[in-house]
Amino acid sequence: MDTPEIGLAGSPATLEAWAALISAEGYDVVATPIFTPPPAQSPRLWIAILDDNMQPARAAIWLRALGATVVLITPHLKAAQTLTRWVPGLAMVCSAPTARASLDDLIVMSTSVSAGAATIAPSPAPLYGGSGSC
Repeated sequence: MDTPEIGLAGSPATLEAWAALISAEGYDVVATPIFTPPPAQSPRLWIAILDDNMQPARAAIWLRALGATVVLITPHLKAAQTLTRWVPGLAMVCSAPTARASLDDLIVMSTSVSAGAATIAPSPAPLYGGSGSC
């Protein structure tokens, strides 16, 4: 069976670390700097990572042009939710810490989304003070 191929787009500073994480989950990675044209044989799933200073609306046209399912990783969750109107392939939106903690689940779930986008918010802090016991 072929290893699933994942497209990865982000700033040059983030690509290497994220490519290593995705590869460790057993996927082949096609990495490209964000806003560059995707390869002719584009993967069916892309993970796009926006830096803290990049607003999601700035990436909308590029994400739409991918013509594939997209997982968007951004610290601007609320702003990214509005992209579902312009980016039909947008399946998941989450923060970088959330994506790192459940990367394989995120990839598998995103391939199952048939309409709309799921936003996965960070988990709230524990109510018990964090000592490990109630």
